[in-house]
Amino acid sequence: MTSLRLLRNRSWLYTIQRQFSSKTEEALSILGEIRPRSSITNKLWRERNLAKLESMTKPAQNLTKSMSDSYTEICLPFSTDKLLQEEYLTYAGTIRVGKILEDLDALAGTIGYRHCDDNNTATVPLTIVTASVDRITLLKRLKPNRDYRMSGYVSYVGSSSMEISVTVDTPHNANSQEYDKVMVATFMMVARDPVTKTAYPVNRLVANSVEEESILTRGKERKHLRKLESEQSLFRHPPTEDERLIVHELYLTTKSYENGKLPENAHWMETTQYQSLRMCHPIERNIHNSVFGGFIMREAFELGWMTADLLVGDHPSLLAVDDISFKHPVEIGSLLQFTSFVTYAPGNQCRALQVDVRAEVINPKTRQAKVTNTFHFTFACPTHSIPFVLPRTYEEAMLYLDGRRRFLKSKEECQELCPDRLKFYQN
Repeated sequence: MTSLRLLRNRSWLYTIQRQFSSKTEEALSILGEIRPRSSITNKLWRERNLAKLESMTKPAQNLTKSMSDSYTEICLPFSTDKLLQEEYLTYAGTIRVGKILEDLDALAGTIGYRHCDDNNTATVPLTIVTASVDRITLLKRLKPNRDYRMSGYVSYVGSSSMEISVTVDTPHNANSQEYDKVMVATFMMVARDPVTKTAYPVNRLVANSVEEESILTRGKERKHLRKLESEQSLFRHPPTEDERLIVHELYLTTKSYENGKLPENAHWMETTQYQSLRMCHPIERNIHNSVFGGFIMREAFELGWMTADLLVGDHPSLLAVDDISFKHPVEIGSLLQFTSFVTYAPGNQCRALQVDVRAEVINPKTRQAKVTNTFHFTFACPTHSIPFVLPRTYEEAMLYLDGRRRFLKSKEECQELCPDRLKFYQN
């Protein structure tokens, strides 16, 4: 088997090397061409748009696959492709990170399809959907004049779920064969029966080297950690004793402002809230005729970024994204409402803050709303310290504590993966 290390050192690919069976090779519909997606997402979708097959035989999914079977990479050659670069530029000449997040979701889906492919043209492909984004960490700031490579593979499987590890890296210099990591991400994808939409088993995953054994072990540990964090959520259990003391200190602090007026370096949490509303048109659909999850992620990120920008008065940069769960599919014709607010900003000399964005899908006929996603972003202010954000109610205090937990988690991860960015977390 070709090792993952050798796969990563292959020449850069602007078009993905096709590894699907012929049933997917033949399925090049115009869906990927007419969507307002990035060029990279369109390429990934064209690779896996599904043909309408006469046979509805389902794959047996009893294959054993290696990590290299699902390995996929694609290049963003910003230094030479100015039209592509233009798609990703902000008004300030920086990279639109939301577009990168959208592409990462599309790449993770493609990797999931490759793992589930049974190489049999007589069977219909499974439906692969994003269940959650476990973690995305930006190790270095993205630059518009650099080339980037997105790559990933299935790193762990359950019965019907797949953990997909994705990396974004860039050449160390113009002629180098060595690459520097820029971003790491972990997605959870699930397989669904294409007809009944119920859970469907995925192919097994085997390790063929010591390196891959280690990857599988870490995948199992992350699964256990996700379960533990879910069980300890503040929305299921009361705060710890230390957190109760923090809430009491916050209460005493807010009581000291009897007239409701805060000093210049402080804001009430409720004043950091902003909203946007989108109608979900057919043009936003994915290959399963629901709204593309990457689009929701991009919209949430950009509202979260603007919320952070309005608080700090400078162009914030992304540090991390934590624990995004896709609870419900968003159907075409729904209204999608995004609500953002700063949950944790410690003030003093700290230059990092937490912003949550809640996505709710609203049925315009019944007006019933349900939360489909909650996004947790850690941003950094590049030049100066940021204001202190205070909760005013018990519910806001719980959001504050949850934001603090995620802030500390990001700081701990930063210390391990990118210690040069710890300066943003220092008080």
